[in-house]
Amino acid sequence: MTTLSYQSVTLNIFVLLFLTTLVMGCKDGKPDLNTVKHKRFVGIRKQDTTIAVIQVAGTDFYGSMEVLYHVGMKDSGIVKGKLYGDTLFAGDYYHLHDGQDHWMRVPLRLLKRQNKLILGEGVIAYFANMPFFVHYPPVLYDEQKQFVLYPKN
Repeated sequence: MTTLSYQSVTLNIFVLLFLTTLVMGCKDGKPDLNTVKHKRFVGIRKQDTTIAVIQVAGTDFYGSMEVLYHVGMKDSGIVKGKLYGDTLFAGDYYHLHDGQDHWMRVPLRLLKRQNKLILGEGVIAYFANMPFFVHYPPVLYDEQKQFVLYPKN
């Protein structure tokens, strides 16, 4: 009868745990496209209107957004980002401003309260030409000042 040394048992357990972790961690990260939720939102702030069509797939969201200003100008483009929990949409809004020929990128935060989305507003800083919201002061979600987007069928 042979006896295994302490080192070989420890090595075998380590290899087994490593392989188990590797196999369990390598699941397909793509969202199931059969479960994509598609919603249209409309919001009005003073005389300006925002229309957003957002698809949620797993923890990712993407779609389009258009801001129509009462003076006749508009911003239109795409939104994409991550969903944190079930209440915070954090990502970017890539848009063209009223027919200009270069794309602008701004950070985007949407807070879900009840059945509506509130567009967050904060101080934007740039690092390596990438915009982001600074931590202080925090992003504001004031329903009296920002766009409030309501679901529309």
